[in-house]
Amino acid sequence: MMKVVNLLHKPLKFSKGQDVMFWSDLHLRHDRAFIYAPAGFNSVEHMNAEIRHRWCSAVTSETHLFLLGDTAFGTDSGDYLLDFLNGVPFGTLYLMAGNHDTAFRDLLRKFPDGSFKIGDKQVHLIPNYFEIEVGKQFIVLSHYPIISFNKQARGAFHLHGHTHGNLHKDGVMRVIYTGRVMDVGTVLTPRPISFLQVNSILGQVKPVAFDHHTNQNI
Repeated sequence: MMKVVNLLHKPLKFSKGQDVMFWSDLHLRHDRAFIYAPAGFNSVEHMNAEIRHRWCSAVTSETHLFLLGDTAFGTDSGDYLLDFLNGVPFGTLYLMAGNHDTAFRDLLRKFPDGSFKIGDKQVHLIPNYFEIEVGKQFIVLSHYPIISFNKQARGAFHLHGHTHGNLHKDGVMRVIYTGRVMDVGTVLTPRPISFLQVNSILGQVKPVAFDHHTNQNI
């Protein structure tokens, strides 16, 4: 069984043919209109049911799904999330904490190695900064948007949540800078998005970087 500590110092690699998907900020059970209304839901019950439906319509038993934080909210949210995950498809789930991280902390207490199975499905709890490669594409994953990230000047993608669409227009960051950055939260990404979809969007965007590897300026 893979432990979180084994994932901290080198990117996790997938082939381009594997089914890799991303989503963030499900906020299951978070009963606040300012949370569910911007994503197009009319109540927390509507949100919970629709999130399940959209998950099941996009994800299969072969999917490697990255959830980038703020998945479930409230008392006993760890048990609630376990029950939710038991009823939806995936092959392997990589779960970040986010800032609403009660469910994550509950699961980490229950599974201190950071990895566990639900039937045939594998779950890994991962930190709030995580690097992967899909084929030759390097991707930085974080719950929080990052201005300067690893391999940015070399064309890396950065996927995040947390800001509920407030930094972006048409999925690409607009307030701070433009570049290969995408908000995969439910406001801008209504259902889990595949690597192929991400690549078709961000692969057309010119890399922008602000570190010593480039002469660009903000």
